[in-house]
Amino acid sequence: MEVSVLNRNLKETNGLLLVLPVFEEGELYHELNEVNNKLGNLVKDLIKNKEFTGKLNQTYLINSLGKVNFKKILLVGLGKEKEITSEKIMQAYGSASKYVNSLKLREYSTVLFKIKKLDTEKIIESIVLGARIGAYEYTKFKTKNKNEINKIELFSIIINEQVTKIGEAVKKAIVLSDSIFLVRNLVNEPASLKTPLMIAEVVRKAAKGSGLKYKLFRKKDLEKMKMGAILGVARGSSQEPVMAALEYNGGRKAKKIALIGKGITFDSGGINLKPWEGMTAMKMDMAGAATVLGIMRAASLLKLNVNLFGLMPLTENMPGGNATKTGDILTGYSGKTIEVAHTDAEGRLILSDALSYAEKNYKPDKMIDFATLTGACLGALGSKIAGLMGNNKELIKELEDSSENTGEKIWELPLYEEFKKDVESKIADVKNLGHPKGYAGTITAASFLSEFVEKTPWAHLDIAGTAWSDETANYLSDGGTGFGIRLIIDFLMKQNK
Repeated sequence: MEVSVLNRNLKETNGLLLVLPVFEEGELYHELNEVNNKLGNLVKDLIKNKEFTGKLNQTYLINSLGKVNFKKILLVGLGKEKEITSEKIMQAYGSASKYVNSLKLREYSTVLFKIKKLDTEKIIESIVLGARIGAYEYTKFKTKNKNEINKIELFSIIINEQVTKIGEAVKKAIVLSDSIFLVRNLVNEPASLKTPLMIAEVVRKAAKGSGLKYKLFRKKDLEKMKMGAILGVARGSSQEPVMAALEYNGGRKAKKIALIGKGITFDSGGINLKPWEGMTAMKMDMAGAATVLGIMRAASLLKLNVNLFGLMPLTENMPGGNATKTGDILTGYSGKTIEVAHTDAEGRLILSDALSYAEKNYKPDKMIDFATLTGACLGALGSKIAGLMGNNKELIKELEDSSENTGEKIWELPLYEEFKKDVESKIADVKNLGHPKGYAGTITAASFLSEFVEKTPWAHLDIAGTAWSDETANYLSDGGTGFGIRLIIDFLMKQNK
C-alpha cells in the first residue's frame, strides 16, 4: 500500500472514501462542522440514537453530504479520548482498512486529528501502521475467485497544517509494517516451502536489501562448532539444519545487543509425537527466528544507533529413523550435557546452543531471545500477552516500558532459583523438561535456557500465544502476527540515549 500525505484543506480534496475518526464522546465534531454542518449533525444524531457510539473499532458507513467531495464516508470509533493510545489508533485504522477491503475499494483517505497526550508524528505513525497492516491478507495460494481479492493500493492522509517530521513518521511506519509483512508471510508459509535452507535464502535476500551482513552456518559448520543440541534435534529430519547470522553496525561506541530466535520450521514433536490437533499450526514454530529477521531489517533501514547481532538456528523436528530418543544425552556448544527427557521440548535445545554461541562470540551488552516455546504460556497469559523472564531487572524494566509505549503486551513471570531444581538431571548436567506434572512449564523452560547464559543481561520472550492469531480483527489477520517488531524497535531506539 502506497502512502500519500496531502497538505491541503479537506474541502479541496476528493476521493472514493473518507475515513473520519470519532471519539466515543464525539469530540471530533469540529472537523465535521468545518466541512459540513449536516454531516456533524448526522453524527450527533447517530450517537444520540446509539446507531454509532464511537467505541473502539466500531464502523459506520454513510453517503457523502454536500460539500464533502467523497462518495462515501466511513466513521471509525477511537474509544474514549482519555484512554487513547497509539495501539488503539492502530486498531481503529486496521478496522477501517478491513472495512474498505470489504467494499472492494483500492484507495481511501483520512484526515489528521490531534490528541493532547500524543505528539502529531506518533499519531501519523500509528495511523499509517494500522492502515497498512490491517489491510494484510495471505492470499498466495488462493486460486478460486482470485480476481475478486481486493488490494488497497493507496492510502492518503489529509493534513491542513505544517508538521515538521511527517516524512520520518511515515517512513518509520512503512519500514515497520513491511518488516511485519515479512514475518507474517514467513510464518504463514507452508512448512514444505520454508525448510531451513529455504528460510536461510529469505534471510540472505532480506539482508542484501537492507544493508545487513549475512553469514550461514551449514551442517558441517555446526558439527565443527560442536552444536550438539541443534544437531540432536535435527537428527530425525531429512532437511539439513543451519544457523543464519545477521549483523548490523550502528556505531562504534553503540551498545551491542544479540537477538536470538527459535527456528523450528516444522515441529512434529519428534519421537514424542504431537496429537494431530496440536500439529496443524506447527508450521509457525519458526516465528521467533522470523521475528529476529524482521527486527534486524527494520533496525538497519531506520539506521538505529545500536550494534545488533541476530542468530536464527533453523531445523525441523521430525520422528525419522535416526531421531533423538528420550533418554539420550546431548552435549551442547557450551560443553554442558543435556538429558533429552522429551523430544517435543526441542525449541529450548536449539536456543541453548545459540545463546551460548552469542554470548561467547559476540560478547553483547544484552541478549534477548524470542520463541514460540511453551503451550503453558497460552494457559497462563492467553493469546494477547507474551511471557517475559530474565536475569536482569533493568533489562526487564526497559522491555516493560517499551511494551507500554507500543501496546505490544508482555508480562513478567518469576524466574526464581527454586525452579532450577526442576531442570536438574540425575544423569547429565541438565534436562530439557521441568516438573513431571507440567507445573510452571513456561518458567521451567526459561530456567533451562538460563543455564546457558553465564553473565550477560538476558531476557526471554515466550511468544507462543502472540505470534499467531486465530481471529481476523482490527489490524490482526488469521495467522502470523509479526508480534515483537514494534516492541523491540522501541526498545532499541532508547539504548544509546
